[in-house]
Amino acid sequence: MVNDRSFDEATKPAAPSMLQHNIWNHCHLPESMIVKAAAHKYISGGYVCGLNAFRCCLLMKDYTRLPEKDVFPYTFPLIDLESVRMGPRPVDYAQWMKRWCSSLDCHVYNGSWHETIEFIKKHLHQGNPVIALGSSGCLAHYFPIVGLGNGCVFVLESGGALRSASEEWLQYYMDVRIPTISGYSAFAIVK
Repeated sequence: MVNDRSFDEATKPAAPSMLQHNIWNHCHLPESMIVKAAAHKYISGGYVCGLNAFRCCLLMKDYTRLPEKDVFPYTFPLIDLESVRMGPRPVDYAQWMKRWCSSLDCHVYNGSWHETIEFIKKHLHQGNPVIALGSSGCLAHYFPIVGLGNGCVFVLESGGALRSASEEWLQYYMDVRIPTISGYSAFAIVK
């Protein structure tokens, strides 16, 4: 059983060259795309992980015009204070990505673990970045997946740095069970 560790606690730094090792026998995005995401300028805020994930994916797809914090959707419980803002629900997130950049498509999947992994692998094989939704406790977190297979997953942190973790952790982390969201959610960014 994987314990309830946060994204930063459960993942460890990785180098893009690690994706090239034949021992992994997995699907991944080209190293050149991952290096582009590393140039991402991190935007701070407790509710903008989805914005940072989308910006990394846009850079991987050679976009130079990136959305800023002032256009990112959010929700709030009672009073609109930045300290209590929450990012958008998966449906709202996908709609926002589609509206923001009409020249790309956002394929959304929510379902079982096995089907979600197949969705992720299919899009990675096609060269499409995938954003996953995970959670720790009652906090949700959007993050890009750039490689997967042989029990290992490669993800990007909000600042664009490459990290690795076990597929077991990914399954546990992506099994979101918070109000208004349940199951495994993934978004493929297709150009």
